[in-house]
Amino acid sequence: MDIDGIDTALKAMILSQVLMNSPVPDIGAMEVKGISDLDPVYINSARDKNERIRLIAKGERMNGDIRISVKPISLAPDHPLYYLPGAVNGIILSYDVLDSICLTGARTGSRETGFALLHDLLSLWGVEFKILQFCFFFKMRRFPHLIVQKYGGSSLSCSEKILKVAERIVYDLSSHGKMVVVVSAMGDTTDYLLDLAELVSEKPLSREVDVLLSTGEQISASLLAMALGTKGICARSFNAFQLGIITDDHHGNARIISIDKGKIEESFKDNDVLVVTGFQGINSLGDITTLGRGGSDITAVAIASCCNCPCEIYSDVAGIYTCDPGLIPGAKKLEFITYDHMLILAMAGAEVLNPVAVEKAKNDGVPLYCGSTFSDEKGTRVVDSFPDEMELQDVIGIATEIVDGKLFHTKVGADYPEFSLSNSFFSGPLTRITAVGNRRDHEALGNHVLLSLNMAGIHLFEASVNPGNFSALISTEDRKRSVEVLALEFGLLR
Repeated sequence: MDIDGIDTALKAMILSQVLMNSPVPDIGAMEVKGISDLDPVYINSARDKNERIRLIAKGERMNGDIRISVKPISLAPDHPLYYLPGAVNGIILSYDVLDSICLTGARTGSRETGFALLHDLLSLWGVEFKILQFCFFFKMRRFPHLIVQKYGGSSLSCSEKILKVAERIVYDLSSHGKMVVVVSAMGDTTDYLLDLAELVSEKPLSREVDVLLSTGEQISASLLAMALGTKGICARSFNAFQLGIITDDHHGNARIISIDKGKIEESFKDNDVLVVTGFQGINSLGDITTLGRGGSDITAVAIASCCNCPCEIYSDVAGIYTCDPGLIPGAKKLEFITYDHMLILAMAGAEVLNPVAVEKAKNDGVPLYCGSTFSDEKGTRVVDSFPDEMELQDVIGIATEIVDGKLFHTKVGADYPEFSLSNSFFSGPLTRITAVGNRRDHEALGNHVLLSLNMAGIHLFEASVNPGNFSALISTEDRKRSVEVLALEFGLLR
């Protein structure tokens, strides 16, 4: 997206030289205004009149000189560029021999396709122009493809971050003509609202808690839609009711049953970006429901499944790591991870993705990508299987989850008599540590993990081996050291 108009002006200069075969003025001599120069009053006025704002570069040859200007213009529905999707470029040619023509395409105006096509086309006509005027609408780089993006609460925790997210969406819109953006509540809003509920009621009704919590995402959605509007983007916020996101009746942990795809398609007629409240739905009674912690991931994947498009999850980390990078700064970032391995990690406490969302993405074939909101660093793709050329470790990743302080007693001493397992009661806090493996011999993996922890002097209070993973209960005090031991042992550090 061209915010200041400079990129559009440069392309207009190139196109003018190709079409008019004359020198063009320096960019400093042009009148150039970008989207960022727009007055909010002008934007609101255009929206009230059902007009769309497009960044237009106008070039004309008069008396042998070429004049170029760039500025945002509000277009009425009868203008040929009005209905172009955000990712399509358009060129209008008018001259003294034939009526005006409008050429559009995903890369119209680019040197690789549009310039050569137009030059050859005009040469074949053999027309000698006295006046040639064109309007060049440049907004995006390639043909639009719908995508769903989700932004977590840490990415929306303040107005400055919301504006940065809006800038990213504007840029990404240059690769996708239409986007659905699913948002979480700002920062710690959900926790604040839960604390607020406890101040007025010891046992608040789950229905009322869901109504309260749903307001957090509505704040994020409306603010982001406003931010996008100031940048000239046709965006509107939608809640679960408005998009027909239907769930079951389980307040606080509902499951999505269906989404009205027709409402999504209808909403795209007047908007390029739909900003959708995550984490919530509507049940058969019309009551608001919420999907549980990480529920915005579920919303995003469900919409992507409904629209048959990819889903990107953005947060304050740059992808999926072999272990929590907040706990172990040297954790290695994965370029790929399978749905199955990610599902085990998510269920074992890795908070980067909601396990229900991962399972749905796997079952419905939704391509998943996890990346950083504020960095261009390459993220992680969730795939059906690892690429053949990828070198795999015996352990793919490690996850930990702190459990409530309870009395635990080992029940596996007979299964692992050669290892030192605590055989006395222990009062928490405890942490469950899970190593997700890539070996067919699960018991061999369990023995390897147990040996590594045992040699490091870490006491285990419970241990179990399951297909694809090994888990054990340890003292929370040993949490970081246990992860470090296993990360070093299995080559999971950078």
